[in-house]
Amino acid sequence: MRRTDRRWRFLAGIAALALVVPVSLVERAPAPVAGAATRTVAGTASAGALRDRLPHVAADGPLERSSAAEPVASATTLSLPVGIAVFGHPFSVHVDVAPGGAPVGAVQVLVDGEPVATGEPAADGTVRVPLPASLAVGTHTLTAVSAGVPQSEPPVLGSSSAPRTLTVTQTLPSVRADGTDWSVRRMDPKAIHIQVLGTAGVRPTGRVAVWVNGSREGSATLDPSGDAVVTLATTTRTSLVVVTYGGDATYLPWLASPRVLIVR
Repeated sequence: MRRTDRRWRFLAGIAALALVVPVSLVERAPAPVAGAATRTVAGTASAGALRDRLPHVAADGPLERSSAAEPVASATTLSLPVGIAVFGHPFSVHVDVAPGGAPVGAVQVLVDGEPVATGEPAADGTVRVPLPASLAVGTHTLTAVSAGVPQSEPPVLGSSSAPRTLTVTQTLPSVRADGTDWSVRRMDPKAIHIQVLGTAGVRPTGRVAVWVNGSREGSATLDPSGDAVVTLATTTRTSLVVVTYGGDATYLPWLASPRVLIVR
């Protein structure tokens, strides 16, 4: 009887062990693998996290690279054929905008910070821009500015050149004595009519003088039209007459061609 009891106890222990082991394995086993729906949710959450880090990704679309092209920087260079110009005479500057072969927009030339001329670069990015003939006598700072083309694809940014120095010098006027009666009688008035002509719409100012046989015999101030009249003494006889102009800030001193005043 004791042997039978031992056998039953042994079998009961084995049965209890058989129940305990599966329960322990179940508790330690990994969580069940989710189905397709679970995988989709996880994937959506990951994409959402990436969108928070990449603002250019569409909120309701898959991850994708932005289609906006990076702006292209430009470089503007201004060069002068010489650093000196004569007032009233044609003068141009050369402007080069890189990169060539792409639209770069209009180019503007500034003199002492004020825009005075514009130009459209050719396909290679170069343009020659004429400056106004009336650019005042003196030293000026020139800068070229490219507007760029922000609406192009890719956008081209604007740029400015390094400043360059241009010196405008005085120019020669034209001095005449048109309207003078060069053949008069002894008792007639002997009036010398003088005109000093400028250029680029700038009238000469200052004074003129009349020389008779090498002696200064009279002078006058130019009126707003650049004209003056000098009347000689009635005792003047046939003489060589020269008219001179003293100059001003824009025009150099100059003289008219000598004329002979004939007194009959």
